[in-house]
Amino acid sequence: MLYLGVLLSLGVCVPMAVGVFLLLSSQTWRKIIGVLVLGNATNVFLVLGGFRHYDTREPNVVLTKLSRAPFVNLNTVDTGLSDPLSQALVLTAIVIGFAVLAIMLAYWLEEISEGKEGQDQT
Repeated sequence: MLYLGVLLSLGVCVPMAVGVFLLLSSQTWRKIIGVLVLGNATNVFLVLGGFRHYDTREPNVVLTKLSRAPFVNLNTVDTGLSDPLSQALVLTAIVIGFAVLAIMLAYWLEEISEGKEGQDQT
């Protein structure tokens, strides 16, 4: 049986590795895709960091039950609610990611129009 924590870790680590691999490429469009993949993997990492383990009977098992959003039922005690700070950080990171994407695409289009695409930057 594969644990949920292992699957979630692979879901973060594999895209991060792909993003770093693409960032190390010499082509600009691969670097842009690498930044996007790495940013999305970081967002998933932040969201997973907001999950709380609330099963007190099995303290060694991580993420046996996934936590809920804080606004689902306001009459309950703080058990089983996810951390809203990580969700706010992800929303901010998405907006910053769009801005970085726009700047990188503008730079790439300038490279293409000047004919510098694929040349060394020496």
